[in-house]
Amino acid sequence: MRAEMLSQQQSLPVGVDRTSREPISLEQALAAPERLAPIAEMTLAERSAMVRARWAAGEWTDLDVCGESVDADRAVRELEARTPLGMLLLELGEGAVEMVLEDAR
Repeated sequence: MRAEMLSQQQSLPVGVDRTSREPISLEQALAAPERLAPIAEMTLAERSAMVRARWAAGEWTDLDVCGESVDADRAVRELEARTPLGMLLLELGEGAVEMVLEDAR
């Protein structure tokens, strides 16, 4: 990941703290990697909140899914309703977080 893009990611959540379960930013995760709970250990609510927060911070790009445009508002509605589309979008968001973490290390 380019340094500029990585810099923009520093304040965005990449998970939760193992102990407090509070959101943890990329910057915090890099400073103390032992604090970061793996995505697999996060609850659905924690994972959804992380992805929603990233989308709200500008990490959303409208998608074309099966010929339909999915904007940020619809993505949030689908995620909150836990529809199949919402769960797919959650998986994509989690994948993006994993790529950011890998690139940052």
